[in-house]
Amino acid sequence: MEELTRALAYERMGSILTKYMSLAYKTTYSPDNNSGDVVANITVIDKSHAEEAIDLISSLYENGLLPAPYYMIIEENEEYRGFSAPEGKIALLTVCNLTVDGILMKNGIPIFLKYGGLVQFLRRKPIRFVDVLDYEHTTIHPLEIFVYKRATSILNALKTGSGMVPANMREIPAEAEEKTLEIINKLVRKGWSGILKIVAIWKKEITDEGEYWVSEK
Repeated sequence: MEELTRALAYERMGSILTKYMSLAYKTTYSPDNNSGDVVANITVIDKSHAEEAIDLISSLYENGLLPAPYYMIIEENEEYRGFSAPEGKIALLTVCNLTVDGILMKNGIPIFLKYGGLVQFLRRKPIRFVDVLDYEHTTIHPLEIFVYKRATSILNALKTGSGMVPANMREIPAEAEEKTLEIINKLVRKGWSGILKIVAIWKKEITDEGEYWVSEK
């Protein structure tokens, strides 16, 4: 069975992308009425670290590294939507960045989750991607690879402003840029953050001969 699983790895290429886009599509959150379902990350930790974990979440949000200002704690032996925290543990739920993808999709904006990678921060500003992995050509979550390799230095980024932070890169059609910015601004007014940078790759030029797109950078 192990050999068969390895042999069929090529058939699982892109399975992570399909899984995450399916989760994003289930999002029902609307920034207009500030309600609806979101995609959540679940972290299970010892109860003794609960206060420290909440402090870290607050710090991440204050530094613009969390998508939304919401979190939820599931106490030991408590159940929420079919999930329960084991004895001596708590479950910490935070809003996943896939929720933003889902919000854009539900507003008719095609979005393409392209890469997961490491972004270098310097003086609390994102400078560049130093490594990326393509979601379409992997069977493992790219960001998990960087975390398990201990290639991140998020605490350093929080304390000193410099470090390596895991991040995703998406693409949207240039024609949807204006509507995308409108939705993102709505989210920002509701306290959302976590978007490091928006880069225009193409720019529309209008001449006497018509309109066309040119590369900007």
